[in-house]
Amino acid sequence: MVLRNPYDATLADYKRQMSGSHTGNLEKSNFENEIWRKFIDQHMHRWFGSAVWFPLFAEKSKIPMLIIYYEDMKENLVKEMRKVVDFYRDNFNIPLADAEHRLECLLKQEVKFHRKKTDLGDIWPEDKIPQLDKGIREMQAFYEHHKLPEMPDSYLKAPEKMPKLPSEHLQMTVVNSHAIKKVDDTVRKRTTFMQNGQKYVFTTADQFRVKTD
Repeated sequence: MVLRNPYDATLADYKRQMSGSHTGNLEKSNFENEIWRKFIDQHMHRWFGSAVWFPLFAEKSKIPMLIIYYEDMKENLVKEMRKVVDFYRDNFNIPLADAEHRLECLLKQEVKFHRKKTDLGDIWPEDKIPQLDKGIREMQAFYEHHKLPEMPDSYLKAPEKMPKLPSEHLQMTVVNSHAIKKVDDTVRKRTTFMQNGQKYVFTTADQFRVKTD
């Protein structure tokens, strides 16, 4: 699973949907409306749900899972892709021919397109930031508790205003009993299907949503 700064991911998806292109840009006026506020709520809801649900499902199902951060890939793509190669080799015994050579080729590839950045100023509603930063702090505590890769402080808009939470604080804050039940139900369905020789494919309907307010 690749995780990206939720603020950046939300903004990128909003630009894509509003402009109709993954390379498009918007004007500041596109963010001065109720559409943007609602989009923040919906997209962040999905981000928090996925960030918890997939690791928890993998843990309970005893399925190997790798989490890498988008920002680390931008910083050192070869290093992060080597983690992916090693993960598949170690957990699924998948031979990847010429993996090292292919990784070296990544270094030689030139990025031909760079989106022209538009200075939009401060587009994030002030009343949303404390709520979202609190959710990210809870995600950090959840990841620490489950020994998952550390979620960086750079994901917060105002880290100095939102103290770090101890990992002991997280279980009831981030994952409530309803959420656990949803994951347990999905794991049980998957186990039943596999025992019957069938393949269970879970959908977004199986996911729970983590409240950030």
